[in-house]
Amino acid sequence: MTEQEKLKPCRICGGIARPYYSISTDYWEDTFSYYCEKCGAETKEFAFEEQAAEAWNNGEVELP
Repeated sequence: MTEQEKLKPCRICGGIARPYYSISTDYWEDTFSYYCEKCGAETKEFAFEEQAAEAWNNGEVELP
């Protein structure tokens, strides 16, 4: 099962979650988050992708 298959639909509009990676030249500054391609709701940034996916699935999103 892929990561996308594990993600729930957006709690605000039912849209699809997409990953957002902010990759830095310094490994410790890379961040991960998810956003809805339909309404733009997004999680906060996390150090690990798994944390961002958990936040998304728990409905911890805000509109921009």
